[in-house]
Amino acid sequence: MSEMKNTLRILMIEDVETDYLIISRHIRKSGLEADLHWVKDKTELTAALAQGPWDLILSDYKVTGLDFLETLRLLHRQLPDVPVILVSGSVGEELAVDLLKQGLNDFVL
Repeated sequence: MSEMKNTLRILMIEDVETDYLIISRHIRKSGLEADLHWVKDKTELTAALAQGPWDLILSDYKVTGLDFLETLRLLHRQLPDVPVILVSGSVGEELAVDLLKQGLNDFVL
């Protein structure tokens, strides 16, 4: 019997290409079978939400034109069962913990 591989569909919200490339490289090197879809702004995010389903959302805190808390609420309304993980170098641990209380699933600083 052949082993079936499941590809994880990841939506990545990040407006800095260098950061996106670093994260995508880490995902590839991890051996995780993943299809990573990169969005850089609200228009692309709206389109991507309609292209689901998504298994995981990775998001930076500071994305031009997006307020993180508003985006988090939108994601929870439209994709209530999809975990959202904050990946950021600009957020301190205290803010990250506060965001966990507001529905964020996890964070990587």
